[in-house]
Amino acid sequence: MQMRKTSRVDRRRVLLAGAALALFLAGGAPLGAQQSSDNEGFLVGVLLKTWTLRERTVADIQMNDQEIVANNRLIEEADKRMSNAQETFNDQEIFAARDPLMKARAAGRKLKQARARLELAKTRAEATIAAVRNLLVSGQAKGLDSPICGLAFLHSGKVKIVKKDGRKVELDSRRPGFLGPGDELMTMGGSSAEVQVVDGLAAVQLGEHSRFKLEEVNPQEQVPQLLQGKIYCNVDKPADFAAMLEAGAGHFEADPDVKETIARNKDRIKERTDKKFIVRTPGACGSVNGTKFTMALMKGEGTEIAVLEGEVNAGNAECAQAVLVEHGFKVIVTKDSISEPQKVVEADKWWEK
Repeated sequence: MQMRKTSRVDRRRVLLAGAALALFLAGGAPLGAQQSSDNEGFLVGVLLKTWTLRERTVADIQMNDQEIVANNRLIEEADKRMSNAQETFNDQEIFAARDPLMKARAAGRKLKQARARLELAKTRAEATIAAVRNLLVSGQAKGLDSPICGLAFLHSGKVKIVKKDGRKVELDSRRPGFLGPGDELMTMGGSSAEVQVVDGLAAVQLGEHSRFKLEEVNPQEQVPQLLQGKIYCNVDKPADFAAMLEAGAGHFEADPDVKETIARNKDRIKERTDKKFIVRTPGACGSVNGTKFTMALMKGEGTEIAVLEGEVNAGNAECAQAVLVEHGFKVIVTKDSISEPQKVVEADKWWEK
């Protein structure tokens, strides 16, 4: 039976729940009006994106359940065929029945594992929606003393946030992983993590032994930067993101507090996200308008940029000398040059494992 690949996880990755804000609070001067608005806008974007992802996850659960039912029928048929062959001592039929039975059982195990992951994702999404809504309607978002620029979610293994002041906070499932300007997300061996940035427009997944930083350009602008390891980026097209904002807002018509907050921030979010998404490494730059791609730091000073969907303008550290890389191709960016695009023969989809 042909199973759906775990690439469905790309579009249903969801935020971890938690109400504890101690992870984010960093001490300092009170927020100005602009900073307060930015925090509120970030949370609105996260709320609407998470609602959309939850709806998609529910749909995926229903489809997964249908696949489980269909696969169970295959197992029953193959098992019956095997039993009949054994009762009649038909070695040839036993051999013919064994392979489809083993494949169906293996597929069943994967489907059940996928079902468990989907259910966990749904639970986390629902808890996150509740937690973010509480921050918005209670006014707590306006009282935070630092900007919110990213939110780490769906992590596994040992993952830390290194705050701008050097403090290290290890993530767990009980509290949210808010990132501010200059903060860094770090994964250890056998670990992975995702961080949502640009008001929910982009989700970035870190592989093991990776470091990802929100480099502060100014208080209102941060540039995502890969400092070590590798990342997978799933960036919505601005038009698709805007449509998601409109559709998501409709789900909160009966919640006047949230409805008012969404209306107050939609234009600001659109203005911030209706731009190219840029991510850097120490020696390279990738600029996109909605796509899926990977960046990996190589031994030495090179950066590999591979495009899985859409197009990426790959450039040097200053985002100059850019080369357009299309779907299915990759380039190597070094200090002195950018290679000609080469076909990706077989992508190692580590982010799906």
